[in-house]
Amino acid sequence: MDELGGFISTFRDITGQKQAEEALKQARDYLEEKVAGRTKELSLERQRLFDVLETLPVNICLLTTEFDIAFANRAFRERFGEPDGRRCYDYVCGLKEPCEQCQALTPLATGQPHHWMFSGSDGRIIDVHDFPFQDIDGTAMILELNMDITEQRKIETEMARLDRLNLIGEMAVSIGHEIRNPMTTVRGFLQMLGDRQGYQYDREFFDIMIEELDRANQIITQYLGMAKNKTINLQLQSLDKVIKALYPIIQSECNLREMGIKLDLCNPTEVWLDENELRQLTLNMCRNAMETMSSHGILTIGTKQEGDEVILYIKDEGSGLPSEITDRIGTPFLTTKENGTGLGLAVCYSIAARHNAGIDYDTGPSGTTFYMRFPKP
Repeated sequence: MDELGGFISTFRDITGQKQAEEALKQARDYLEEKVAGRTKELSLERQRLFDVLETLPVNICLLTTEFDIAFANRAFRERFGEPDGRRCYDYVCGLKEPCEQCQALTPLATGQPHHWMFSGSDGRIIDVHDFPFQDIDGTAMILELNMDITEQRKIETEMARLDRLNLIGEMAVSIGHEIRNPMTTVRGFLQMLGDRQGYQYDREFFDIMIEELDRANQIITQYLGMAKNKTINLQLQSLDKVIKALYPIIQSECNLREMGIKLDLCNPTEVWLDENELRQLTLNMCRNAMETMSSHGILTIGTKQEGDEVILYIKDEGSGLPSEITDRIGTPFLTTKENGTGLGLAVCYSIAARHNAGIDYDTGPSGTTFYMRFPKP
């Protein structure tokens, strides 16, 4: 029997499979596009967050439990310097081990944010907020935000000091006249009795009583000088002109003390002044300066202009201000003199405040310079 040759063909419709493959490819392309887009979005978000952290005026850093700096923003680096692999207590405080006052790791123990303050190696006050933080790999860290509040504290201290001055001034206005009237009467009777023949041998005691009444009256006058609402007559005037008018008086006092006086006047712009008040401020400052110097010292009175400020400065050649009182300068009753009232500088600060002026100073072993800074009109 003869064998027959041939072949068998099989057909299968794969249209659905092709369509599925195409749909799968489109879905894969869509997902890849979405993932790439999301990755780009995340990258942009991370960059945006980094830019925000770099721009913020608050010092921000990430601390490890070993006090390594994992991140520090620009404000932190500008304030404390580049970490350069050093631990925070090294490049912030210059120490070889964590400082005793450090409380940075407290949030790790409590699980809660922690607020504290410390003084830097330069004496500035740092306000610190620490938060527990977990890194992307789960490592426990500390997110720290800190800010230099030294100037804020100075302003708060100055405001408190001015409030005390204002309170004393208000009290003085309330009772000053009531006290002065009977004192004037007593003084008059003492003068009258002291002139009688029967008290001729007691004249010395009458003079002492009258002198003490005059001293008490002078203290009341100084009190009244600290009144916040004291009326003043502001006029555009030259500081140099007022100083030149006072020069003979100050020179006379310097001569009595065997001291020299130097004027360094630079003819700055005129400012709004009450001449009588400025005379009192200048005389008080000059007398304080003279009392800090020994004979043959030089008192310098000068004026100058810096930016938007016109400055009157008074310089002595004393031994400088005691460190224990420098943060309380201008406070009523603060004095280093045996018979001082502690009101002279307090009155000067009140006068400056009524002129919207500020007072600051430089002091050291070779002397002290006080600066009265008046705003330009």
